[in-house]
Amino acid sequence: MPVEACETWDCVSYLTQLMVCSPNTSDEALLDDLSFELTGDRFVQVDERSERVGTLRPLQHEFGGWKAASGCVWAGVLDHANEDAILVHLAEQSWAEPDTIQILIKTEDEREFRLYMIRNDRLVLCSPEPLPDE
Repeated sequence: MPVEACETWDCVSYLTQLMVCSPNTSDEALLDDLSFELTGDRFVQVDERSERVGTLRPLQHEFGGWKAASGCVWAGVLDHANEDAILVHLAEQSWAEPDTIQILIKTEDEREFRLYMIRNDRLVLCSPEPLPDE
């Protein structure tokens, strides 16, 4: 889904919330690498003058309760992010178990998160179901 809300730099920010969940802690290195790459300009929306979009951070120790979370969850709020490029990048990674990766993403214009998963080496929108064009 292309982001078209900010066509000029007059828009102060355009936020995207991103969460990536994996049941395998071995995937943390991939998420750490992505977080580092988000500090560069690779994932900035086209025509934006920003040099970076933000970072992700691990949330394993942020959950309530007495026990540690299994797997890994990384999340962040990104600014002027090219979400298509991020989704393609996530789909192309060498995950320990690709079919278990859950990607939740929501732009500031959306009311709910979209859930993507990798199925048969393709990124698939699982929820919400796309609305028919009006």
